[in-house]
Amino acid sequence: MPVIEEGIERLQQEFADANIPTDQPGFHQYPAFIRREQKDPQYLDNYARFVQQQPYNLSYLDHAEPIIHVVSEELQVALKDDPTPEAHEEAPFVMSRILEREGIWNYVASGALCMTFPASSEFAPFSFPAFNVQCGKTIECAYRWVVAPPFQIVDIAIQACRYPYPFTHLLPNIVWERGGEPATAQLSDFFGANALKEIARAGMTMDESLDHYLPNYRGRFAADFPPWAFTRMETQLKYVPTRVSVAECSLKEFTGFHVNGLTATG
Repeated sequence: MPVIEEGIERLQQEFADANIPTDQPGFHQYPAFIRREQKDPQYLDNYARFVQQQPYNLSYLDHAEPIIHVVSEELQVALKDDPTPEAHEEAPFVMSRILEREGIWNYVASGALCMTFPASSEFAPFSFPAFNVQCGKTIECAYRWVVAPPFQIVDIAIQACRYPYPFTHLLPNIVWERGGEPATAQLSDFFGANALKEIARAGMTMDESLDHYLPNYRGRFAADFPPWAFTRMETQLKYVPTRVSVAECSLKEFTGFHVNGLTATG
């Protein structure tokens, strides 16, 4: 894969050289793109870079924002009515597909979500790590959200998660965040308790553990997709991307998440 240094011009040239048209959202589905991705799965990161680096004009942003709001609000209601693991897994991908159909640029980010509650709540911090170890095997247990400019984070699932303690009243119904502040990721943001024990037992540093479990994270990916932190309802939320994802099937093929009467789908 050619190394993409920086800038929308270099991305446009890379895709043009590969005969990949970039005139509309979802061009990661084109055969030429898929062929490149089959040779190098990290090629999908370039689609996310393209989404983030495009010079959107005010007309597009004014058009996109209300559509993103409508779609996320209706999907969040549907998800609360059907909070199954399958629905939770598919919801960001369903949203991504709907937005693509509406002409809205977006992608799905996978990673960790870390919550630090106000001291008055007496709740300890809680997180959804990106990875853990189960029965001796490393498993991805990533949290997912949608990146859809002008929003860096659109999270419709935060209220529908199954939590060990009753602190949903300290969380927003939906997260729409334009950027927040760049944050520093901690080892515990990436890994669950079992994985942390394995890392400690092996005596690995943070860099060594990331290189072992997330060999493509450090360097280019971490620089282009940094963690973001911000506060909602006095709770600090930190989102740590570790992987770019996209929906790999059509809306009709999603089986775990059903939306009836969603106006944005047509």
